[in-house]
Amino acid sequence: MSVIKRNKENTEAALLAAAVQTFQEVGYAKARVSDIVGRCGLSQGTFYLYFKSKEDILRRVLRDFMEQMNQALDDVDNIFDGQTSREVRASLSAFLEKVLLVHQRNLGPAEILWREGFGHGGVFAELHAEIYAYFLEIVQARMAEAVGKGLIRDENIEDASVFLISLFERSSFYFMIVKGAPDIPRLAASMARFILHGLLPESKAQPGNHQGK
Repeated sequence: MSVIKRNKENTEAALLAAAVQTFQEVGYAKARVSDIVGRCGLSQGTFYLYFKSKEDILRRVLRDFMEQMNQALDDVDNIFDGQTSREVRASLSAFLEKVLLVHQRNLGPAEILWREGFGHGGVFAELHAEIYAYFLEIVQARMAEAVGKGLIRDENIEDASVFLISLFERSSFYFMIVKGAPDIPRLAASMARFILHGLLPESKAQPGNHQGK
């Protein structure tokens, strides 16, 4: 890699990091380009060599996060796989842990999206809806497969998928942002147990079912 290319990448990375910190501290609406460049010691002229506007750099920040999230979702074959309640729970827990780790690695962008979300309107509503719709599509497809195999109950798949995603979003925000530094494997396992409480067929969910212990 040439020195010029490395310097360009370093400058872009510095602007992106400064934008995340600025949006976290003052919110997107109040943030100014001057705040972003002031944080990383660059000029506004330099900013506009890399990004067209405040919205442009926001889209880039969230796009990188979304790409990692999409990759994590694409890598999952079945989030409710298994013949016993223990196996199904382990499968779901592994999926949740993978997604939680993506959020943990991108805590700044995730916090911005969680705090602003649909309520901000405009670009946030658009990007949040895009992530939500993709996540919902994946979960619904995997849930339909699990219902077809008798792994979980034949519930209203759309409703159950929305409830699952909403639980994940709110829980992730609390444990990662409000409480801070969660034990990811433990959190994923707890989420999986709670989610499956109402989804496992009675034959798998019965306390006396030794397979599920």
